Amino acid sequence: QSGGLSMADYEALARRLADWSGTIGEFSQTLDREKVPYLSFSKVTCVEFCGYRYLLEYVKLQRPRPEPDYFVKGQAFHETVASLYRDLTQGRPADENALLDVLRRTLPHPTIDVENAVRLAARNAYQGFEVIGVEEPFVLSLDGGLPPCVGVVDLILRRGKTFFVVDHKTGKKFNGADDLQLVLYREYVRRQYQAVRCLAFVDEYRWVPNLATIRKPAFQRTRIPLGRTDWRLATRRLAWAHRRIQEIQKNQDVWALGECYMCPYRGTCPKASVGYSSYW
Repeated sequence: QSGGLSMADYEALARRLADWSGTIGEFSQTLDREKVPYLSFSKVTCVEFCGYRYLLEYVKLQRPRPEPDYFVKGQAFHETVASLYRDLTQGRPADENALLDVLRRTLPHPTIDVENAVRLAARNAYQGFEVIGVEEPFVLSLDGGLPPCVGVVDLILRRGKTFFVVDHKTGKKFNGADDLQLVLYREYVRRQYQAVRCLAFVDEYRWVPNLATIRKPAFQRTRIPLGRTDWRLATRRLAWAHRRIQEIQKNQDVWALGECYMCPYRGTCPKASVGYSSYW
């Protein structure tokens, strides 16, 4: 792979995404198979977590099998919440039962914790906003010889002249946000919609089996403060990740340095530690 793309190549990639009929995940996997250089939030966090995991996932194109349960549930949840906001753009209010029907078409036998997360999404839907984009994919050009960044914004809203980007997260606990993801979203919205003011939020949903008996909230909405210097800091992080990715692609022999107990490849990875952490 080359170090980056020319502006003409970037524009061709943007047109290709605009004509793409599949998911952003399928689009990214196609780019991986064709060895088209690009960056993404997922790529950056993967290479930061463990170089060997990056080698398996993005160079050798090995996907964990079976797919991790949290990935399957999270994907079904995101697709269901996307339908919620598409309905709102058509003037149809949030309806828990209708959303659960959507969920069951996506995930034929959903567990109660996924259903509860969908219920919470319906009860906490954003009100009084114009829905601008739902699961909106993007290609973002980067400076400094970096390849473009590919991603998808979960939700873009507007109230007056202020735009809002929202990221939905699910898990057993609230893990907070990685600012890089929201900085990329904000930069895309600034360029695409000429937004002068854009605020960032993370909506987190915990997997809980019974909403009536929980002691801690199962839903949390957090505004993520982003400053003027965040884009500059983000591009530094992207540049480091790109250099590391190029090293891995060239040498294809890296240490496994991640917390192996957290990795979906731990069952099949030849370098995974058998203990709590690969550092121990």
